[in-house]
This record gives sequence, structure tokens and C-alpha cells, in this order.
Amino acid sequence: MNSYSEHDALSSTKQNKPPKTAAWIWLTVVGILTVIAFGLSESERPDEPLIYSYQLTAGALFMAFILIVASVVIAYFHVPRNWKETFGFRLCTFRDLGFAIAILVASLIVAGVLEKVLNASEVQGIVTDTWDGSRVTPFAINAFLVILLGPFVEELLFRGVGVYVLSVFGNVTAILLSGFFFGLVHGIWQALPALVLFGIGLAYLRYRTKSVLPAFFGHALFNGIGLGVSFLT
Repeated sequence: MNSYSEHDALSSTKQNKPPKTAAWIWLTVVGILTVIAFGLSESERPDEPLIYSYQLTAGALFMAFILIVASVVIAYFHVPRNWKETFGFRLCTFRDLGFAIAILVASLIVAGVLEKVLNASEVQGIVTDTWDGSRVTPFAINAFLVILLGPFVEELLFRGVGVYVLSVFGNVTAILLSGFFFGLVHGIWQALPALVLFGIGLAYLRYRTKSVLPAFFGHALFNGIGLGVSFLT
């Protein structure tokens, strides 16, 4: 089956926009973001954990703006005015959320096992195992960005519009490509296996439910649990 419907193809043809245009734009955008991410990962790490730094705040807000703009542009080139379908803005069921939790649990187990070997969280430099009560404000702001805003904008680009527009290459390809680039765009080789598997799981969830909400729910929980565990351990 292919979720790219005949109606979508006809709509794109009438507007003289090849059906695959949006998919190639998506691949170009995430390719550029991947190069930037790995370039930043090679820069000198800050002296303090980023979770306490307004540097993370500024960077996260700027990246959120970029991802939202990119998602809207890609959606426009796919099928203008069909925002609900393109982004997957539709209600989901409790069963769908249950699938999200199952994917979350499996991903956390894999990430936990790989963390013992690859130390991805230490390389990333965002979290710390030391609580600093004197910097509650930047911590609270950054925790909101990491747990809610970050997953929201990433789901818009990778599962919302990404899985949908990439389905012109076939659903399996769309799921695999979305998951693979989701891992790459974080710019951390040590975290790549866990993030790719998590991304593929969320992409399948988006395809299966036709909604981006379960993927956002699972993504937000994943980040929240990761942030909490970093302090508890």
C-alpha cells in the first residue's frame, strides 16, 4: 500500500508540482541539518552542562524556528491547504498511545544497553548528574524545550510531514529514511543506533495511526525520562 493517494497525485499535477518535489526538498533540508549538526558536535564543548546554560535555550529556539519553517514549506510543495493530512493533525486513540509506550519502552531498553558501551549522553553534554539549585530558571526553560518544544518541532518535520511526503518512494522507504535521518540529524555517532531505531519506531507509528500525536507523546516521554534518569543515576 502507498499512503500517497491518487487525489494527492492529481492535486500536485494540476498545480504543475511533481509529486516527488516535496520529498527531495525534505531530503535536502535534513541533509543540510545533518552536516550542521556534525559540524557543531566537533566544536569545543562548553565548560558547564548545557541544561543549565542559556546557550541551549537560544540554540533550541532558533532550531525550532528553522524546523517549523522548513516543515511548512515542504507541506506547501506537497499538497497546499491539506495541512491536517500532511502533518497528521488528527485525534488518536488510547490504543495508539499504548503502541507509543511500547515503542518507548523498547527504545529505552536499547538506549540503556548501548549507553553502557557508547556513553552517548556524556558526549552530548546536555545533562549532568549534579543538581544545581542556583540555576533553576535556565534549567526549567531548557527542560521545557527538551521535553516539549524539541519533540514537537522534530515530529513535525520527521514524522508529520516527513513520513507523508517520503511515501512517494513507498511506505517502507519512508519509514526507514525518516528514522535514519532522525538519528543522523542529532550529530552524535555514539547515539546513532538508538536514535535510528527509535525514529523508525515512531515513523511506523505515524504510518500506522495516520496521526503525529502518538509519536509526539512517545518522543516527549523519551526525552523526559532521559532527563530525569540523568539526575537519578
